[in-house]
Amino acid sequence: MAKSVVVGARPDPYSGHMNRRSRVASVIALSVISLMGLTGCGPGGGAGGSPTVVPPVVERPTAAVSPSPTPSGPVPAFVVISAHGVGVGDSDSRQIADVPFTTDLARAAAQLTTAMGTAPTVIPVPATPCQAATSIYDWGGLQITFDPYMTDIGDTQFVATVTATHTAAGLELDGPYNQTVGMSLADVLSHVPGSVSGDRGEGHIEALLDPQEDNLWGVVMTFTAGVADGFHAPGVYIVGHGFCEAGT
Repeated sequence: MAKSVVVGARPDPYSGHMNRRSRVASVIALSVISLMGLTGCGPGGGAGGSPTVVPPVVERPTAAVSPSPTPSGPVPAFVVISAHGVGVGDSDSRQIADVPFTTDLARAAAQLTTAMGTAPTVIPVPATPCQAATSIYDWGGLQITFDPYMTDIGDTQFVATVTATHTAAGLELDGPYNQTVGMSLADVLSHVPGSVSGDRGEGHIEALLDPQEDNLWGVVMTFTAGVADGFHAPGVYIVGHGFCEAGT
């Protein structure tokens, strides 16, 4: 992933707070000193006077101070798509999960559900002459599914498609080098090393990010009027698809 890994130190939950037991002991000591002073100076305190009774000072137990609760694990903040898989990271760019495209579709959906903390909508896909019945797993802005035309590309078992800047649950959706939906073609080409663009005809402009095998495939970003409207991976550049051996 393009994001760097930064591990920050956990702050001390007690920092800046005085120990409550020490504070109570100080108050008690001051009270005893004040009462002793009053005993020597008050009425009847001299020779032959009635003794002054000083009530004992009892230290009352104080409630224990518990540390503030901390999250039980990393909180997902973004999803990043590369030519080889889907990654999930937290706000400090620490990796929560990395799911290669060689992972079985159902297992990939389960792993991403756990990493992202939200369950997808499952959309049934009926069987065709080229594939058995399958499903689309949709998190809103991010979908994964099986594509029989892509199995010859790196033994791909699922394809990821992004159509928004964030999932329905608010996780940021990024391509390589933090490129996302809404970026201009010029910006993508200037900030993604090795990226190229081409015209598939009828105004269908594509850019290839994270190119593989002499620009044959990678992350394919599509553009309308010079602005990215989505990207998918792995995708075949310009040609549009691999080939299904079962035919159509």
